[in-house]
Amino acid sequence: MPKSRRVRTKPLTQTKSKGAELKKGVVDSIRTAVDEYNSIYVFGFENMRTNHFKVVRADFADSRFFLGKNKVMKVALGRTPEEEYAEGLFKLANDVSGSVGLLMTNKSDDEVREYFKGLNVEDYAKSGFVATETVTIPAGPLPQFVGSMVESLRALGLPVDLKRSVITLNNDHTICKTGAVLTPEQAKLLVHFDKKMANFNVQMLSRWTKDGSYERIAERKAKKADAEDDEDADMSD
Repeated sequence: MPKSRRVRTKPLTQTKSKGAELKKGVVDSIRTAVDEYNSIYVFGFENMRTNHFKVVRADFADSRFFLGKNKVMKVALGRTPEEEYAEGLFKLANDVSGSVGLLMTNKSDDEVREYFKGLNVEDYAKSGFVATETVTIPAGPLPQFVGSMVESLRALGLPVDLKRSVITLNNDHTICKTGAVLTPEQAKLLVHFDKKMANFNVQMLSRWTKDGSYERIAERKAKKADAEDDEDADMSD
């Protein structure tokens, strides 16, 4: 029986090769930026939102950002004095842990710190976020929703019925409680009821300059969940 054309094997060596090439490309890009810019910052972020970060990128159009695999960024900078790409960079590499990125810039230190100090954008929380408040919706009509949404709201756990063509909440319903981890359904309900809990912000952690100097700016804010290399996608700019 002829072998189906749909059944195709892909050599693992080819996949590994592409992965290695991508990593090498990121390493080369970071090192090129090290040569080009006067200062490098390690920054931490919370509640990353692509739409908000696009604004930051636009405001720093003359600079470069790298967000990706922490291990790759560490290799690019150099994990030890023997490996470091430039003098003192290994100290910066030691700060690459958790949800962090690199900012390469020629802007003044005062300008950078002032900008990010004032960056705090309120947004909707995603699933996995720890609720900062208890949100309870009182029983009664919900005129903001159209009748066709009754089933989708029920699927999210909301006890509703259609009464006289108006979606009505049968009894008081608590969407979430303070300190509890949000489920995907709860996160969607918070959006439906326009309840924002998350804040997108960026914290400057440390700084390196071309003369080899290193400065620890701030300690990382404590987080309940902070994984090494939790950013799989390369978001270099």
